[in-house]
Amino acid sequence: MDMRWIGIVLMGVFTLFWTSWAFGAGVGALTAIGAIFFAAGVALLLAAVVLFRRGFAPRGRGSGSESDVHTPSQDGSPRLRLLNFALLVEFVAIIVAVQILRHVDVDLIQPVIALIVGAHFAIFWFSPATRNVLHLWMTAAGVAIGVAAIVAVLRDASPAVVHGWVGLAMSAITLTYGASFVALLRSAPDLHRSRVGAASVDSEA
Repeated sequence: MDMRWIGIVLMGVFTLFWTSWAFGAGVGALTAIGAIFFAAGVALLLAAVVLFRRGFAPRGRGSGSESDVHTPSQDGSPRLRLLNFALLVEFVAIIVAVQILRHVDVDLIQPVIALIVGAHFAIFWFSPATRNVLHLWMTAAGVAIGVAAIVAVLRDASPAVVHGWVGLAMSAITLTYGASFVALLRSAPDLHRSRVGAASVDSEA
């Protein structure tokens, strides 16, 4: 499975998750922006479905030419391993943080999760297979959002409002990643179509 397609699905789901926080803030502007971001998250998931159906997300050796279609044993494997590692690190860090903060201040849980999510983007920078300056920008943005939110909560700002704007800010990050993955996956459609077309001709011959 193409890592970029997986990324689109994940970013669509995470966008919906983060956007949901805006609806609990009780602020009209945050709710309105949240509705737009929610629609964008749904659009990402629909884009993933469309791309999959059009064959832009290779399904393995059972689809097309065995020599042409990327499989987990080929160049996608290092990226998938790194993705799994990054998700594991993020998951463990979040679980530990939640267990600690639920005894300290539950209002800090969401900002700290945002901080962890932002920081984990840096993992992708350290591998040649996924190195891109976008990860550095998103790391900086995510960490800044998390720190600012923690400070705001500690200064007795309304937790619901803080959680609302944090949700939208993090949604902006996931939407950026999702849009980037869509663009990357669509950047070489002619190559994939030519491979599928060649396989079809061979099967008809």
